[in-house]
Amino acid sequence: NAPTIDELKKIIALQLEKGSRLRLMRDTFLIGVLSSGSRISETITIKNENITAEYETRYVYGYSTKNLAPPLVKRQKIQVVNRFLAYAMKKKGEDAGVVMKKVLITPLLWKLIMVYKNDANKYLLPYMEGIDENDKKAMKKGMINWTSQINPKLKIIAKMAGVDKELCTHSARHMVGQTLEKNGVLKGEIKNSLGH
Repeated sequence: NAPTIDELKKIIALQLEKGSRLRLMRDTFLIGVLSSGSRISETITIKNENITAEYETRYVYGYSTKNLAPPLVKRQKIQVVNRFLAYAMKKKGEDAGVVMKKVLITPLLWKLIMVYKNDANKYLLPYMEGIDENDKKAMKKGMINWTSQINPKLKIIAKMAGVDKELCTHSARHMVGQTLEKNGVLKGEIKNSLGH
């Protein structure tokens, strides 16, 4: 049950107590949506080291009207910061494997990242801290445990926001896929983007 854009806005606008488990779980869902529909296993294992910035210089033109007639066109040099989030995306199908997916960070995604980013931690979100990432069994157990805790909370959050949907972690992926499809993106491109 994927939320619509309007329903997502209600979920975003929902006032939840800072530091509360509900807010963490709502924000986890939003990060999944805003990082191009990442799976919950990908969202909760985003590493702080994979949040990067690239700087580029651009030139813009503006008008100076200070005591001039006609206005003078002025060229200005500006620094542009593009922030990116990279995560390990598991691909299925004939291209099965793990690839690093790089997503441009939007202002809302950046705001969420800044709530949780702590360079003393390995992961952006606290769910998998303390679990040895090389212990595949422990990682899988942790992901299953957290998913089973997040999904019931998302149903509560949807109800609190006035969204009449059975929201779950996988709804983030469905929402991204449906939004891309409604905007004319080819099914093959959607499948590739979501790692199918």
